[in-house]
Amino acid sequence: MHLPDAQVSRISDHTATLPPEVLLTILKIVLILNCDVKQKLTIGAVCSRWRNILWSSPPFWSTFTDYFGRYDRKVDRLRLLELHIVNSRDCPMMFSISDASGPGTPVHDALFQRIFSDCQARIQRLRLTGLTPTWEAIVDHSRSSTFPQLEYLSLSCGMFDESTDVSPWFSKLPSLCELTLYIPRFDPNVIHSLDKITSLSLSGIHCDYAFYFLSLCQNLVEFRAIEIEIADDLPGIVPSPPLNKDVVLPHLTHFSWDLTRGPPGDMIEDTIFTENTACIRHIHLPSIRDLSWSWYFYLDPTDTWHIWQGFFKNISGLTKVEITTWAPNIIPELVQLFSYQPIQDLNVTISRLEDLESCVRVLTCRPGYRPIAYTSIQILKLSFLTRDGIPEGNNAALLDLIIEMLQLRRPPAVASECTILQYFDFVRVFSYMDLSKVCGIGEKLRALKALHDGGLEFEGWDKLLGITSQSR
Repeated sequence: MHLPDAQVSRISDHTATLPPEVLLTILKIVLILNCDVKQKLTIGAVCSRWRNILWSSPPFWSTFTDYFGRYDRKVDRLRLLELHIVNSRDCPMMFSISDASGPGTPVHDALFQRIFSDCQARIQRLRLTGLTPTWEAIVDHSRSSTFPQLEYLSLSCGMFDESTDVSPWFSKLPSLCELTLYIPRFDPNVIHSLDKITSLSLSGIHCDYAFYFLSLCQNLVEFRAIEIEIADDLPGIVPSPPLNKDVVLPHLTHFSWDLTRGPPGDMIEDTIFTENTACIRHIHLPSIRDLSWSWYFYLDPTDTWHIWQGFFKNISGLTKVEITTWAPNIIPELVQLFSYQPIQDLNVTISRLEDLESCVRVLTCRPGYRPIAYTSIQILKLSFLTRDGIPEGNNAALLDLIIEMLQLRRPPAVASECTILQYFDFVRVFSYMDLSKVCGIGEKLRALKALHDGGLEFEGWDKLLGITSQSR
């Protein structure tokens, strides 16, 4: 059907009825997914309404991302930077710079001069990725600058080594409270505002360095240690032992520990981690609410695990827990250990079928059994971490266990003192199951569908149906 031109113009802009603030929020989300700042100009060229909304919104221009090699024409980087500086007006700014080229080009120097010498007072968030020459150029351009508004700083990819003196630069950051470091090598004591740091994230570091850094930040609220090393590459500035007395972090509510990197050449599931992480016994977290613990190695049950076990036993008041390990028997023990805490969100990744079954049994609140475990749980995620599928003969029994556990946490069977389970994620359990020969699969699917129709939100319900249809 042919429409008159006037009618076509009226229906061509499907966003015409959206308020400007709603449209702006949508466009911000689009640009978050695509970090190319040139897309702002592309979006602004769609129509005059979009252009007016974008160009009259200073917060929209307050984030500038520059990736080395992203732009072909030299003028693009400088013009885009200037557009952001001018159009953001007086808004605090965030700069994300990823440059592996090192200094030396006119564009490179002009960018750094404009950001670190001219706009330093407006920088609130700063993310830097590069090599040592890049860091040296930043220091050079900010030699006479201070950063009074800078609250968040992320430094990555070997920008400095042990010999680099970072103390003068950190002295320019009086408002710093969030710090993210990848492979840091410097003494944490050079950070003059350690007592103001509330969020600390460390990656690619030796475990002793992580403990040492953690102990120095007394006002931390969030701590994340990612890709912890167990190799011998330990900075010389770390004392031995890194901790020799108890450290209480009274404000820390989120603790995340991710040990994923072992000695080169070892298969991760075959590695026995014997290095002593005894420092964890000195850490006390009276306010912790959110615990994330990943350990992709076997644990020495006579040493390492007993130390961590003592740490976990001293924790109370948890509301969110995420745990992952290859080590056998550890996950069921932790699930049992935390069973009477007010946990609302539980995320468990398991590598053995026996451990998975044990966890499901702990989570099953059968009538008449007291006390009931996990009375506050609303979100449950179960994942299976293995190279092999679940043995065919175990599929029916495991499915029955899961269905029973879910039914007893939903009306009408749920105990009066329990919170109703609202969300269940089983994608990475059922994807390992061969359902083609499961006896009574139709009845089991009807039971799951009844739970789904009754209001339980399933993550992967469609995938389960797909797996079932393929296996028939």
